[in-house]
Amino acid sequence: MHRLLVVALLALCTAPAYCLDWTVNKIATDNHQTPAAIALDQSGLPAIAYQADMHGMNTPYMRCLRFDGLTWHSSTIESFGSSYLGGLPMVDLAFDGSDNLHAAYHALGHDQHITYASQTDTGWSLSRIGDVPNVFCQLDMALDHNGSPVVGYSLFSPENRTVVATPSGSGWSYESLPGLSGQISVAVDPQGRPAILSETSCPTYAYRTPSGWVQETVDPNPMAGTFNSLAYLPDGSPVAAYSLTTVVGGHTYTDLIASYRDATGWHQHLVDATGSQDQAPSMVVDAMGIIHIAYMHTDDTGRSIRIAHGSGDSWTYDDLVYPHGD
Repeated sequence: MHRLLVVALLALCTAPAYCLDWTVNKIATDNHQTPAAIALDQSGLPAIAYQADMHGMNTPYMRCLRFDGLTWHSSTIESFGSSYLGGLPMVDLAFDGSDNLHAAYHALGHDQHITYASQTDTGWSLSRIGDVPNVFCQLDMALDHNGSPVVGYSLFSPENRTVVATPSGSGWSYESLPGLSGQISVAVDPQGRPAILSETSCPTYAYRTPSGWVQETVDPNPMAGTFNSLAYLPDGSPVAAYSLTTVVGGHTYTDLIASYRDATGWHQHLVDATGSQDQAPSMVVDAMGIIHIAYMHTDDTGRSIRIAHGSGDSWTYDDLVYPHGD
C-alpha cells in the first residue's frame, strides 16, 4: 500500500507552556514507511528514520530525513536487498549533544541482527549488535551522558528475556535480563545508569547498579503495560506511561496510565479513559516538570494522534487528525 510519511510539527505559543498550535507536513512518498522514529536536535529541528522501499520494487532500505529549517535532506542508512523477508521493522533515533544522529533498528529477516548506525561526514557507520532470532522483537535506544548508545531489545523466542547492549572496545557488551519481556522502553537515569521499563507480567522498572540490576514493580495489575514509555522528572524521579486493558460488558477498552515513583513507592494516575483505545505512548518531560505524552486515541468519532499534557490527575489534550492519504 502506498503511503505518505506525515510529520506533525509543534509550534509553542507563549502561555500556558503547553498551549499548542500544530502544522502537518507531508515529507516523503516511499512505500511502507511505518513505524517511524523522530528526534529533535539542539535547535528543535526534527529528523525522521523509517524503513521503506521505492514504490513496490522490493528493494527495502532504512532511510533518514533531516530538516534544516528550510529543506528536508534524505540519506540512506542501509539498503537491505534480497535478504529482507518482510515483517514489522523496529527503529529508534536520537541526537547526541553535538547534534550527531544515532539509530538502532531490526529488520525482520535481515541477517537476524540488531544494527546500530551513527552518522558521519561521509554517510553512516554501521555496527552489528548481536544475533537476534528471526522473530518479532521489541527495540529501544537511549544515549548516555557521553552520547554513547544503550540499546535494549526484548526477545520472545527461544526465551522471554531482555538484552541490554552497550559499546565495549571495538565491539559490544551484553547484559541479559531474564524474565523481562514484551514491550520495553529504554532510558538513562540522571545518575547515568541504563534503565528499562518492561511489560513483563506487569509493568516493571529495572535499573543498573554496581552490584547488578534492580527490579521494581510499577503497577501490579497484570493487564497493564502492553505499550509503555519511560522518562524522568526534573528531580530525577522516574515516570512510566503505559496502557491498561479493561473488559466491561464484553467490550475491551485500553486506558492510558502515568505512574510516578517517590520515597513511598509507585503511584498510578489515570491520564485518559475517554476513548475505546489509548495506545502506543511516547513521553517526554519538559524542564518545568510538565509531562507530554503522544499516543494513538480511538473513540466513537474515529482515530487521532492525541497529545496529553499535565501531571498527576490534571491533564489537557490536543488532537491531531489521523493522517490518511495517497
